[in-house]
Amino acid sequence: MIRDFEITAGLRAERLTVLVPPDACVEAVGACVTVSRRERRDGLPPRTRPRDTYADVAVEKRVFGELRKPAAT
Repeated sequence: MIRDFEITAGLRAERLTVLVPPDACVEAVGACVTVSRRERRDGLPPRTRPRDTYADVAVEKRVFGELRKPAAT
């Protein structure tokens, strides 16, 4: 796949306290958009809980997008 854009964000922390666990639903909007994601999490459970503290945390999120021209009608 040839990607039109890529967004990468990362976080490293010796100690991380979660105040409000993330509860997000992200989706691509548009007829000619394809989005894929990758995530790597070290030191965190699959679901975090309010007021829990985690040590030696690393998180990296990557979003890849492809835009296509609409088919001629």
